[in-house]
Order: sequence, then C-alpha cells, then structure tokens
Amino acid sequence: MKANKILFFGSLFLCIPFINFGQGLVNNGGKIIISSGAYLNMDGSTMDLVNQTSGSDGTVSNAGSIYLQGDFNNQASGAILDLTAGATVTGTVYFDGTSTQQITHGTYRTKFYDVNIIASAIVEVPAQKEVEISHDLYNGGTFTLKSTTDGTGSLFYNGLCQEDIKVERYIKYDGTGAPIHYLSSPVNDAEFTDIWTAGDYNAYWYDETNTSTNLDQGWTRMSSGTLVDAKGYVIPYAAVRTLTFTGDIANSKSIGIDITYNSSSTTTADGWNLIGNPYPSSISASSFLNDNDSIVGCVYFWDDGNGTINRGNDYASWNETGPTATAADDAGNMGDPNGTIAIGQGFFVQALNTISSSPSTNYVYFRNSQKTSNISNQFFVPDPFEGSRMWLGINNPESAYNEILLGFMPEATTGNDRLYDAPKLKGNIPCLKEKIMLFRDCLC
Repeated sequence: MKANKILFFGSLFLCIPFINFGQGLVNNGGKIIISSGAYLNMDGSTMDLVNQTSGSDGTVSNAGSIYLQGDFNNQASGAILDLTAGATVTGTVYFDGTSTQQITHGTYRTKFYDVNIIASAIVEVPAQKEVEISHDLYNGGTFTLKSTTDGTGSLFYNGLCQEDIKVERYIKYDGTGAPIHYLSSPVNDAEFTDIWTAGDYNAYWYDETNTSTNLDQGWTRMSSGTLVDAKGYVIPYAAVRTLTFTGDIANSKSIGIDITYNSSSTTTADGWNLIGNPYPSSISASSFLNDNDSIVGCVYFWDDGNGTINRGNDYASWNETGPTATAADDAGNMGDPNGTIAIGQGFFVQALNTISSSPSTNYVYFRNSQKTSNISNQFFVPDPFEGSRMWLGINNPESAYNEILLGFMPEATTGNDRLYDAPKLKGNIPCLKEKIMLFRDCLC
C-alpha cells in the first residue's frame, strides 16, 4: 500500500505487511501502532509528531519496522516519546536516506529500541538535542552528535554498538591568548589526533605519582597514542575548534579509572587525579560524588577565559554546598559550575589519603545512573538550595582572582564532611587555600 502525505489525528493500527508514505506523515495527536512483522516506509519523507491545539501528543508504538529517508522530528511536549512502550515493544527504526537525516525534537527526546543506520546513510543529532536507545545501535553509515556554540547533542545508550560513531565538541575562543582546555574522550579508544593536530600547542596528562610539592611538576606531555577512557587531558587552543572524537561506545556501561594518593608531606599538593566524563551525555556531579567515597566530595574545573600563561583566574569547583567561580566578573569564562559535567569535560578530583599509592588498586566509577540531561552550552540548572552561603573573593594588584565558599548546611557537622567540605586546588596567586569548614546552621 502506498500513500501520499497524511495529517493524522486518530489511531492507525498497522498490521498489514507494509505501508509506504511518499511525501510524509504528520501525527497530530493521534496514535500509530506498528505490529510485529509489519513495517512503515517513509519514502524520502519526514516523520513529524506534533501537538493538537488541545495539547495532546502524537505517539508511535513500534514493534515492527520504520524505514525513514527523511528526518525524525518529535515535537511532543508532554513527556519523552517512548517507541518501546515501556520496554515491552522491540521494534527497529531504519535510517536509509540519500541526504543527511536528523533525529530532533522540541521539549523531550525520543526513546528508541533498536536503531539501524543503513550503509552510506548520514544521521545527525543537532546541538542541544538528545536521543535515547534502550537496546542496540547498528551503524553501517555515519552517526554524529553535533556541537556548536549552543551546546552538544547527547546520546543515552544501554546496549551494543556496531561500528564507530562521531561525537563533536565545540571549543570556544575569545580572541586572546591560548586558553587551556581540560578534555576527555566521550567514545572508546579515540586517537590522540582527535584532540591534537600538527602545529597545536603541547598536550598533557597529569601524573599524581610525582611527589613534588609543586603541583605543576605532575604535568606529563603526550604526543601520540590512544586516549584512555575516563582520563583527563589538557591542551591550549589558539582558535575556535570543533573536535571530532571517533570510536565505539562500548563504554556505555560502568567505567572505572584508577586513582592514586602519593604523599609529598604537603597535603594540598597530594592526591590530585585528572579524570573526565567518558560518556556521550552529561553526568550529574552530585550522583558521581555520591557514588565514589574514595575521593574528596568536590570536582574542580579549569576555566581561564583569557588564556594567559600567568593564569589570572582559578579553578572553578562544585560540591553539595554549591559552586565557586573562576573570576570576579566571569569575563570570557563559563561562570559558576551548574552541577553537571559536560560531554568531553576533564576535571580534577582529590583522592583521600586513606587509599593506596599503587596504581590499579583504587578506582572511581562512572555509571549509567549518573547520566543526565544538560542542554546548556556550559562546558565544564542549579538544584533548589536549602542553607546559607557566602562567597569570599580577592584580587591582587595583577588582577589575579581567587574565591572560596562558606556554607551553613543543615546536613553538615562540626567535623570534615566529604560531600560538603573541600580543599582549595591552587591555580594562581593569591590562593585562599585554607580548608572550608562547615558548621550546623545554628548559633552556639
């Protein structure tokens, strides 16, 4: 059966072997159910799911097959569009267009069961858009998460992946210096050349086992090889750059990376491990910190917008008490961390001094349960906060800035609370490096 473009309001139960739409299908608040063994062929057309004026959403329940040569455009606004009907429906959406196809949406993403990208097909997830695949991704063509100044596309993924995907990471530049960026790979076994090309500044990783009291002595140059999952890397860029990481996403499960603590007799210089988000989606800083009790409960982000060698700004940080910023006015910077760790973001954590100094003994873990939506363009929206906070910031005559946070939290004690107290990671001079001590929200 073949049909032209249909504007659909009611219910369509597709049990016949196939139906072919030549110009498009717009499901305006209706329901399409594709039974097992049947398939819907969108021949060179786009599948749109939109709202009626009454506000109800168009839906699709796919136990069969959808063959799509145009875009998949989900404008349903009530909730995530679940093609699996709560994981009880196991259909496949095939993308086999002759020009670039997009999986896009309005307010809420689409949840697929299986996605199959036919050979030579090109499928993109636009910046700030998200796709969820509850089972397998078969990629015989090209699948790319796009990144622009607005943000980066995200993939929430739980199954197997056949062949590599591409994940872009837009790197901003404000036209001065060569800002340093802390990066990590969102795919498995990405190459060093995904972050570095001939003529770039040197790239580094951080060696915590160096026992110098000078933190800068831990930087170790990297010039070739494969990027390690969940490891952080540092590289300056003197121009706008869109990185493209290419690799598989076998890292869709939990990923562990070993951390160490080596004593230099100066506790503020010890235990610093540079790691990074290994997923093609953002993760929750709160979930990550609560899942890992071998580290101080704080994450540290480098964010120096002017890119000067003197490092006039400082490390931004986030813990359960709140964020600290990197500069007094945040000029050229991303500002206060918002509680999410973005795609491709590298960051520091400090191991507790109770763990072993030997590699491959202690691990921090990234887990699927930590994944979260983050459609902002922050490369590093606050949760409701209960408690009182005060920030103290200072500048020296050279305009170097440093900031600490004092919080009065109902969950805190008079002792050292892992998730609420954190040391300063020294990034410049002056350094307010005294430990923040939090007390119960009361007067004694």
